[in-house]
Amino acid sequence: KDAYYFYKANWNPEPMLHLCSARMTETTNAVFDVIGFCNAGTVTLELNGTKVGTQAPDAVKTVVWRGIRLVPGANRISLRVPKSGLVTEMRLVR
Repeated sequence: KDAYYFYKANWNPEPMLHLCSARMTETTNAVFDVIGFCNAGTVTLELNGTKVGTQAPDAVKTVVWRGIRLVPGANRISLRVPKSGLVTEMRLVR
């Protein structure tokens, strides 16, 4: 399903934001790469309500944060585009 959103971000003029692997609910990994697709502007990553960073999508409308350290138990990962109000999130248990 993520591939569909990659093409949508690149070919559809409608503003969109997608968090890859959002259907994943559990992991044993302490470190996680957060990947998203966005054609609506600068994206902010939040982990458990704390801002991790902000970046602009690259030439193919992709944002990547590598090596995000998850806490034991429940984690809430959110991507936001403040300019447009778009938000997407996932809950991941480690």
